[in-house]
Amino acid sequence: DLILQGAQNIVVPILQTKRSGVSRRKQLLKSSTINSHNGAEFCWLTQEDVIRFLLGSIGLFTPLPACSIDALDIISSDVLAVDYYSPASSAVEAISKSLAQQTSVAVVDSDGEFVGEISPFTLACCDETVAAAIATLSAGDLMAYIDCGGPPEDLVRL
Repeated sequence: DLILQGAQNIVVPILQTKRSGVSRRKQLLKSSTINSHNGAEFCWLTQEDVIRFLLGSIGLFTPLPACSIDALDIISSDVLAVDYYSPASSAVEAISKSLAQQTSVAVVDSDGEFVGEISPFTLACCDETVAAAIATLSAGDLMAYIDCGGPPEDLVRL
């Protein structure tokens, strides 16, 4: 917690126990500095020491690095998508689902190629005029509306 709050070094007292021996002390000398003060020994740990320890011990905390992405099932093949030219109002259900799944709705062309996305989080940052955009624009134009902060230029001229 101290390092996360910005501490550059942590001073840790080294307690003498029956099991602590020379090998443990040599191990500490490799990665950090041991100092003595009034007969007590202290170890200075840097942020790098903590990161090095965590990275070296990651296999003990979790078996995740040994698993494939497929085995972890972290990429969903159930993609929420809407056609570029379909009415934006038809995307409302997909947007609701994407909010619950913490993902976005893909906007695809007639060949199924990815064009862009409609993010429910970006949509939530829009003002009330987005309601009119959903009611009147296509999904592709809504995507442009959200990304540009207003209607696309070619629609304004109409």
